[in-house]
Amino acid sequence: MSIRVWTCRNFRGHYAVGAAAVVVARDLAEAERLLRLELVKIHPENATLPLTLVPLDDIPAARVLHDGNY
Repeated sequence: MSIRVWTCRNFRGHYAVGAAAVVVARDLAEAERLLRLELVKIHPENATLPLTLVPLDDIPAARVLHDGNY
């Protein structure tokens, strides 16, 4: 069983400046479940918001999660 790294940027953060998350999980379902548990602590809307989790497959790899551009 392998572990994967996922990124997500389409959820509601504390402020209107964008937000980004990194999740380590075995599969997409587990990644979404783990992320939602954390995101509802930030804002209740995140419980039902559709999330886009993108796998970070290439090693080595880099992904800019939020560049500050509105």
